[in-house]
Amino acid sequence: MKLNKEKYTKCELGLTLVFFAYYLFLTFESFSSTQNVITIYFNVAVGYTIAVIFLVVILLLITKSSGIENDERDSLIEAKAYRNGFVSIVSIINILIIAVLFIDKIFEPFILFNILFSTLFLSHIVQSITQIFYYKKGI
Repeated sequence: MKLNKEKYTKCELGLTLVFFAYYLFLTFESFSSTQNVITIYFNVAVGYTIAVIFLVVILLLITKSSGIENDERDSLIEAKAYRNGFVSIVSIINILIIAVLFIDKIFEPFILFNILFSTLFLSHIVQSITQIFYYKKGI
């Protein structure tokens, strides 16, 4: 028996939302302190990586599975999800480039770093929501 990819994606989306909210909370708490941003970034990145590993192990233990099920349908859904995630990154970066022309404060390293790091989280959220949508819709 193998772990259902849809259940894993839902759990990973929840985990991503929790870590993104945690990152935003810590960032706004220490606004304008560049040294704290680097510490926050590494704590969130390492914590998220470890949490995803634990998520996979816990889901495999709960379902008594030997691995994550992956077939042609899953590959097609993942391809569409990666496409939407990529489009969201490119769109946000293009908006950021246009905003640089009109807003001078966006060049501050603290703000620019937070916008780019948040873009990565948002693209992963778009990717996960796309996967869940196509699993529910059925391809």
